[in-house]
Amino acid sequence: MYAGVVVELTNKCVDKIFTYKIPSNLDVKIGERVLVPFGKMHLEGFVVEINDNKPDYDTKDIIALVDTEPVLNDEMLELGKYICKKTLCTLSSSYQTMLPKALKAKNGTQVNIKYETYVKVNENVNLEGKRKEIYDLVKKNGKVLKRELNNISMYITKDLIKKGILKEVEEEISRLKDKEIKEYQKVILNEEQQKAVDIITSAKGFKPFLLHGVTGSGKTEVYMHIIDEVLKEKKEVIVLVPEISLTPQLTSIFKSRFKGNVAILHSRLSDGEKYDEWRKIVNKKVSIVVGARSAIFAPLTNIGLIVVDEEHSSSYHQENMPTYNAIDIALKRGKTHNAKVVLGSATPSIESYTRAKLKIYELVELKNRVNKQMPVVELVDMCEEFKKGNRIISSTLKDKIIERLSKNEQIIILLNRRGYTTSLVCSECAETIKCPNCDIPLVLHKTNNKLKCHYCNYEENIVSICPKCKSKSLKSFGFGTEKLEETVKEMFNARVIRMDVDTTSRKGSHARIINYFQNKKYNV
Repeated sequence: MYAGVVVELTNKCVDKIFTYKIPSNLDVKIGERVLVPFGKMHLEGFVVEINDNKPDYDTKDIIALVDTEPVLNDEMLELGKYICKKTLCTLSSSYQTMLPKALKAKNGTQVNIKYETYVKVNENVNLEGKRKEIYDLVKKNGKVLKRELNNISMYITKDLIKKGILKEVEEEISRLKDKEIKEYQKVILNEEQQKAVDIITSAKGFKPFLLHGVTGSGKTEVYMHIIDEVLKEKKEVIVLVPEISLTPQLTSIFKSRFKGNVAILHSRLSDGEKYDEWRKIVNKKVSIVVGARSAIFAPLTNIGLIVVDEEHSSSYHQENMPTYNAIDIALKRGKTHNAKVVLGSATPSIESYTRAKLKIYELVELKNRVNKQMPVVELVDMCEEFKKGNRIISSTLKDKIIERLSKNEQIIILLNRRGYTTSLVCSECAETIKCPNCDIPLVLHKTNNKLKCHYCNYEENIVSICPKCKSKSLKSFGFGTEKLEETVKEMFNARVIRMDVDTTSRKGSHARIINYFQNKKYNV
């Protein structure tokens, strides 16, 4: 028997299937990773075909199996070929992008399954004292962590296990811990929402929909009611959100509604957490996958619905090779599984809206907010405010903030620039301090005293002397979120928290800031 293997190298020169002989002692399956000789190297690769056809040349033997079970199913193997053809990437890189790091074909990557040791009752006996306390605790709870029993008495716990009264059991656990989940409050849909649910759920087979709903029209509730219907059919669901920052909010809603039936996939998870979530999906422990762009590759095998929330977002486009669009993959997988695909947005992309008008997608509209009220929008001319000396916060905004704070209400101020000031310019020779790579002004970040490029991440220490004329006349212009935060703290008696790329670089920081604001620890 011979196996066709795609090796881990992503060079175009070796972008083909190499044939290796399968030794009699190896049970090789399509979709598994194997270790193969490649020139003077030993490389990992994916088995994409197995046949009896002996090639016209001498073949080398597969050295060893990396997996006991396939990491790529038949659909994923075909999907890899589709990505390769559509984005002009190598077949190897298309397979690599589908998998968590623990399962990528690359030497040295090792992520272990995490286990916890529990203790269960093995025999019914009557005990006294501390032994009775430990025994009754285990009997009452069904199983108890061994380390918790060791905190009561390590010696007695060990003795009860040794005598066979209690027994140890190892169970696989997830590294991704659920925060406290609020009880789900059932929502009754309005007439417009119910009509949207009925239209989408009544469709049979593969069908793409564009759910065009104004902000606040209750699209998330529509998604969840459709998901309810899909789960009744014993099918699975993928829900994509554009930003990692949205994931904690959406997952908390989904986890409160669907309890333990949800897995999370996004780039801010650790390698171990991604592997655990991936295994939950493969082992059929969950039916719903929520996540950012990469969650579209979740290894579900019976998909009934794919939801792409905020479908207009550019973050669904992968910038690195393979440069896939998650919406294209969603439509491809929807067609393969004969599933419904719902693209939701208040401001659809021109492409999606045109397809809806041409009847390629079915257009479903939510024209009204749930509370029937559209916000009042007031435009303020900052040129006029500059004349009054209000460079950052206008007098109108100042009055509104004071009014809201007096009522103990909360305020969100949005600014599309991070950092402290946007440029350093010499007042003598007009030289601007620029990035040596991108030739754009470096942004001043006061929190770590650095000048940063927001394109290539180049950074350098803050300079006080002009590099061109050597004068000390450098002045900063513009403002970003750091300066806005400082200004608001100075102007108002408010508890202010900043949420941008700089404050959310650490794991879990998105969810933490959202929770702080939700629990009213901050006003602004």
